[in-house]
Amino acid sequence: MYKDKEKQQAATREAVRRHREKGITEGITKQGITSEGITCPDIIDKLTDPFWRGRLEKVCLAFKSSHHPSYSQDVWLGDTNLSTVCDYLECTV
Repeated sequence: MYKDKEKQQAATREAVRRHREKGITEGITKQGITSEGITCPDIIDKLTDPFWRGRLEKVCLAFKSSHHPSYSQDVWLGDTNLSTVCDYLECTV
């Protein structure tokens, strides 16, 4: 902490700038956006393949008809949550 208010504000601005640069870069690369373009997650391939789509629909239906449908939020398929996959299945017919 600085006693001088202007020095404190300048230090805060610099820290925020460094944090934003770091956060924006990390967030973009983690979500699959690269310098060559946007890359699709693996789940998109599963949603478009009839074999895997049928199996995913059965799994989502089983979770929805169970006593605890919120348990689907605890299941992960790679980087994607199963509840998100169920939403994707409803959106893409």
